[in-house]
Amino acid sequence: MAFAWSGALGRLAAGSSARRSARISMVLVGGAMAGSLAGCQSYVIEYRYRPAFHQMASDEPLPDEVVTEDGRIIRYVSTPLPELRKELDARDRGEVEETGDQEQVTPIWQEDENGDVVLYCVTPEHVLANTMNCLRLERYDLMYEQLLAERTRNAYEASGRGPADFAAWCLEHRSDLMEMLNRMGFGFLGGDVVLENLGNGVMRSRFTPRVGDQFRFREVLILSDPPGMNLLEIR
Repeated sequence: MAFAWSGALGRLAAGSSARRSARISMVLVGGAMAGSLAGCQSYVIEYRYRPAFHQMASDEPLPDEVVTEDGRIIRYVSTPLPELRKELDARDRGEVEETGDQEQVTPIWQEDENGDVVLYCVTPEHVLANTMNCLRLERYDLMYEQLLAERTRNAYEASGRGPADFAAWCLEHRSDLMEMLNRMGFGFLGGDVVLENLGNGVMRSRFTPRVGDQFRFREVLILSDPPGMNLLEIR
């Protein structure tokens, strides 16, 4: 987001496993008992990486798992495949105990019965996902209060502006921002988006030159501010 203030922050902008391959998808070949005396029947589980903000951008729930006509099981995961492979390898080596219970993961957008929302961002992807959802729902108050890095919010207020001005800016540029974030999510799969570490806790998600000229906004700066991450700039 390019806020009209001056300075560096003048733009706010964001079944036993066997063979595996690390392409755009990861395939596991295993065996399942077809019956007590029927022996083992081979099956294939194919993991495909789908950034979390794809779900945010969709008006309908996206399936976590589908079965193809040829019997392959396709599971969509929001964990990048290299990290998923390390986790599965660790389980194969017995370094991770499997209890049969699903790990409880805190939703990045948590809303209680009273409608109060708490945003959690522990990865750059979470920042992009929550930014997209705030724009989609026009919850600019949540963006301002919870997503923005403190230094960005301070710089904005030092320029004499506040939450109402921020909301007006977001509303004005909402379509361009949504277009950029949606394409950025899918761009990770095709190599059109680069994630860079700029140092001092700042990461940048940007389009490659091949597609960047198609968008008004082209990059997102994200600040690591333990225990989470915040939106620093969109420009």
